[in-house]
Amino acid sequence: MLFVDQSITNTASPEPRVDRSRVVMTMEKVDGRWLASKVDLP
Repeated sequence: MLFVDQSITNTASPEPRVDRSRVVMTMEKVDGRWLASKVDLP
């Protein structure tokens, strides 16, 4: 599980707003590298 903080701004709301999300990511080792094989938002 990953916890992701994003800073969001736009023309209607120029002050940054922090959006916090949780992401479940399934990883697979392919040729010695870890790659994301599935991403879910619980």
